[in-house]
Amino acid sequence: MSHGAVTRPDAGLFDPKTNLDYGCRILREYRDWAARRMPKGSPERAIWHKALTAYNFGPIAVAHRGLYRSRYSAKVMRSYEQASDAPRR
Repeated sequence: MSHGAVTRPDAGLFDPKTNLDYGCRILREYRDWAARRMPKGSPERAIWHKALTAYNFGPIAVAHRGLYRSRYSAKVMRSYEQASDAPRR
């Protein structure tokens, strides 16, 4: 899985906008990667758990260990759900 400019030292990753852009791109790649490796009809939540685990551990480690969920993915999903449930201003 190649992330292109992410590996270049001059990619400007200290710029918040650039950093968020690359982070979102990588997460989308991992989400698509996880969806291809999950059984057909898997819930979206399970796919995102695997994608977040790959983001944290790396996709090779996830594939070799057969991981699909981690404490990291559970924490991120919990935070997302709490933020989604929060009243909007």
